[in-house]
Amino acid sequence: MKTIRSLAVCASFAIAAFATPVVADDSPIVRGSLKVTEYDGVTDDLLSAGLNKDLLVSAVPPGFANPLNPTPAELRRRAIHANYRGIVDPVPGGGMGLLWGPGAPGAPSFAAPVVPGLIPGVEYKAYLRAPERHPHINNVPAAIQIPRHFNTAKPCIVAAVPSGSRSLYGGIAIAEWALFKGCAVALPGKGTDTGFHLLDASAGAYAVNDLDGVYGPEASIGDDAQFAVRRSHRLDAYTGANPYRIATKHAHSQINPERLL
Repeated sequence: MKTIRSLAVCASFAIAAFATPVVADDSPIVRGSLKVTEYDGVTDDLLSAGLNKDLLVSAVPPGFANPLNPTPAELRRRAIHANYRGIVDPVPGGGMGLLWGPGAPGAPSFAAPVVPGLIPGVEYKAYLRAPERHPHINNVPAAIQIPRHFNTAKPCIVAAVPSGSRSLYGGIAIAEWALFKGCAVALPGKGTDTGFHLLDASAGAYAVNDLDGVYGPEASIGDDAQFAVRRSHRLDAYTGANPYRIATKHAHSQINPERLL
């Protein structure tokens, strides 16, 4: 049941992606959340966020120009580095570059200026509606990647569902095979993914994070937060007596997506 529902959501998301990006009223996509980014395969790409094999092999994560204010592209690159390495053995002795990895046998090639190993294409990213309504803000990040060599005459789409508590890029290493073959890739969140709400007033400037992972105040991000606990007198009293508390989507969202997916 979980697989069928996940694939149905992916298909619905894909229809919105292939067409003009307009979200219908009955769509599982949260209106106004859809973002479209084209990756040229020169400085950035679908599979490795421009890291390519050498930087995916490195255990040193990609850094931020300003650690206090990372950009969406930097956060995406860091997320892909961590999630890719969390699924496959990232070293040459374990199969990197031979059995998998950018530029491995079976990887597509593109005309210059695309860098060998990078896969250009378009990424559609949005929030999916939580399966149950609760007072808190619960948005489920998801994405569709369409590689440049996608064959519209023989379309295919592969769902790379994240494991555990991983978010939408959690299955990026699984998606590699599909991107090599020119298939579109659905990266659906599960509702048990990342989402933190720093409840103490001292963290007000970076209390919640948006679809791109960028943190900011509750008032400015609002309903566009991945997760946020609605304020109440009871919560204020609790945080007043217990400072420096953090609410997490997995523990505090009050939804049970795995029961419905």
